[in-house]
Amino acid sequence: MLKEVTILQWFFLVFSILLFIGPGISLCSFLRHETKYRFSLFFLMTFVLSIAFWTILLVYFRFFKINLLNHNFVYLISIFSWIIGVIKFIKLSKNRESQFLLPDKWEILLIFGLIISLLINTYALRNMVVGLGSDSNHHTLITYMFIWNEGLPNNYSPAYPDIITFNYHFGFHALAANLSLLSGWEPRLMVLVLAPILITLSGLATAYFCWRVFQSSIAMALAGIIPSLIAVFPTAMLEWGRYPQTLGLIILSVFLAEYLVVQASEVSKRKIVALSAIASGLALTHYRVTIMGILAILLWEFIRLIEKKSLIAFFGERGLLIGGVSVFSVFLVWPWFLQVYLNQFVGYADPYSAPTELFFSIDRLGSTTLEYPTNISLIGAFALFSLWAIYRRNRLGAWIFLWMFMMLISSWLTRGLKYTAADTITVITSSYLPLSIMIGWGVSDVEKLFSQKIVNGILGTIGVIALVWGAYHMNGLLDVPSAAYVKPEDLKAAEWIRQNTPEDACFMINTYRFEFSTNFIIGSDAGGWLPVLAQRCVVTYPMTSNIERFDHPSALDKVVRIHNLDGKLTSKGAIDLFGKFNIKYVYVRQNEISERINATTLSQSILYERVYSRDNVEIYKIKINTAISVK
Repeated sequence: MLKEVTILQWFFLVFSILLFIGPGISLCSFLRHETKYRFSLFFLMTFVLSIAFWTILLVYFRFFKINLLNHNFVYLISIFSWIIGVIKFIKLSKNRESQFLLPDKWEILLIFGLIISLLINTYALRNMVVGLGSDSNHHTLITYMFIWNEGLPNNYSPAYPDIITFNYHFGFHALAANLSLLSGWEPRLMVLVLAPILITLSGLATAYFCWRVFQSSIAMALAGIIPSLIAVFPTAMLEWGRYPQTLGLIILSVFLAEYLVVQASEVSKRKIVALSAIASGLALTHYRVTIMGILAILLWEFIRLIEKKSLIAFFGERGLLIGGVSVFSVFLVWPWFLQVYLNQFVGYADPYSAPTELFFSIDRLGSTTLEYPTNISLIGAFALFSLWAIYRRNRLGAWIFLWMFMMLISSWLTRGLKYTAADTITVITSSYLPLSIMIGWGVSDVEKLFSQKIVNGILGTIGVIALVWGAYHMNGLLDVPSAAYVKPEDLKAAEWIRQNTPEDACFMINTYRFEFSTNFIIGSDAGGWLPVLAQRCVVTYPMTSNIERFDHPSALDKVVRIHNLDGKLTSKGAIDLFGKFNIKYVYVRQNEISERINATTLSQSILYERVYSRDNVEIYKIKINTAISVK
């Protein structure tokens, strides 16, 4: 549990985050020279560049079959990067090429709001032992896989030896693995605590955009506290475990900010390399958010083209930037996407069935999300400033509105594509980004039109009220025990399993089938986490298997047939299936809403022997000889 983490361990976590940004500081000192830096926003830029550094490095390490992702290597890279970056910035400071600004009152308000968000959401998770929601399962698993393999994995062994590829985006998992190695925290706790950290950084990311693009301290502060304290997202989607999407949107905010401020006269090799590195980090962190980013850039350049009224003039001004970033980004990531392409020709695919319309329904978001108290106010502000942008014929405001509108339309039109498309739920959960920056733009535009003293007073009051209002409502968004699949007693059971069962032991568990698919089936309680917690086989596969390849055909057929037993494990059909798929144990959590397997029935059956019973967790072993005689 987070509440059992010692003060020393918290100190190690903070220290590890500072170490992690070392490569970003070094890269920033060479690639991005600004005359003025804000400390908080500089931290975010170095954080994003560090993610880009590690994701690209791991891609090339795997290409050359190098495995060095361990504590010593990560620590040395971080320390040396810090030394190089600090020396470089000292030289720049002496030459008066750059300086760091002291926080003004608006940056102080922003930092105060971000700290409140971090504390509220960390406290909400105090009783949890792993990340929330179904997605946290595979995100924690992949983080462990990075550590087990000392680098980017080639497959899902040892947890799922029959999944023989690894095609999933991995920026978040590289981050979690690095921080685990630097801090000594267990990966399961690192993934958990990254939820409040990413929520906080989401606010910092929108603040970054507003400062870089609008050059407004007020817009920076007000837009920054929207994702971290006021809007229902990204906090609510981390209840489901959508870590990579949240991190992807943070990276996208920085990329769009840096891209939009580049003028034709400022295009240089350093800017192209910096933008390409960030774009590559985004592409390796979340595929669907990358699609959103591409759409945003296309719309921005389309608006620029209309303004130029000449294709030749447009490419004369924008061609170097567009071409340079596109080509160099491809150069940085080609080994990864080449491998993903080649993986399509090995083994066997077994994708989930095409989703029904329910998959795209906003009802999946739940009543808490749809009825969140701040929704109407934020949507109203977005609509108001969109109309204001049209009235003012402002390029930036129009672009933000068009981006949001086109994302919603395209998600609806492409709803029949695979899960890698920008589906409706992904777009809606990502909408806090364009919503926040639209409000930031509106604030910055109003600031220019009226007396600064009056505007400062009014907007400052609104900011403080919004901060308090948001903090009051956010207190319960992550405090959702029902979203915690694993409890402390499950950790004890997993430890027993590691010590008392063979490594090839496979477990029957409680399962759940999503209503929008015929074969999308996952573990419905802590049993589904056994590959992560105990490195033991279970009857289900991770949710990422949809884009992976198996070493045998019809892999999901096993899961469907076992799920269709409906928890009736004493029948001849069940015993036949268990024998066919080499299932030797049953993991049962009693008194759970998701319970399909009845522990009492198993305890009364001659086919099963109870080998573990503690704190509502029971483990049964199939009596092989008895089962054979019954058959």
